[in-house]
Amino acid sequence: MTASRQYQNYHFQLKWKDRLVAGFSKCDSLNKLSAPRPALNRTDHKPPGRSKFDPITLERGVTHDIEFEIWAGQSLQGQAALEEFVLQVVNEAGKISASVKLCGCSVSELQSLAQLDAASNTSDIALLKLRCSTHTC
Repeated sequence: MTASRQYQNYHFQLKWKDRLVAGFSKCDSLNKLSAPRPALNRTDHKPPGRSKFDPITLERGVTHDIEFEIWAGQSLQGQAALEEFVLQVVNEAGKISASVKLCGCSVSELQSLAQLDAASNTSDIALLKLRCSTHTC
């Protein structure tokens, strides 16, 4: 079964190293915050400061990719390199309607569901939080 068919029922698909590695049913919004810098003169004008991105929460997912699972586990323990991902939004017709490139990502939370089928080669993911340094890099 091809990766695109494995994740066809999931509206949020995670692409890593040019391959689909996970599909999810739910994704929270991609929030970007900019803290104002101190004013440079006596005016009230405060230029925007450095941007900060909230962690991206993906829920009710599945993966078939053991390399991705290993990276996620190591990342959670702070033992893996930061990675780049593409988050694809898939519409009802199965077509990609939007995608966002995520850079400098690590795992800040991972909740797996117990695998109930020993013959299955999938891992269920209850929740995955990716902390990223930027979106659309």
